Amino acid sequence: MNGKLQSRLDEALIALGRLDAISTLLPDARLFLYSYVRKEAVMSSQIEGTQSSLSDLMLYEIEGQPGVPLDDVQEVSCYVKAMSLGVERIRQGKSCHQMLSQFLNLPQSAG
Repeated sequence: MNGKLQSRLDEALIALGRLDAISTLLPDARLFLYSYVRKEAVMSSQIEGTQSSLSDLMLYEIEGQPGVPLDDVQEVSCYVKAMSLGVERIRQGKSCHQMLSQFLNLPQSAG
């Protein structure tokens, strides 16, 4: 591993340590994850040109009427579902390779 890669790995580990420390202060880490997943879904979909905001998504989730086209909010909702499924699979101990194999309908290797 070269110095630049090692430095980035060290920075990532420090950031994970900070996140772990902060998570102990939260009354319910699931609420943090709930918000983070939705914020990330909105930001990712906005890169692709959707007009949905976090408040539009939350209105949609409680069966309200978002202030943007329904297709945009539904796309963001699909991002949320995909990320939530990924988090659940990680909690189940599935590796990225197993998840991708399942998603792509590829045979999984043993081990």
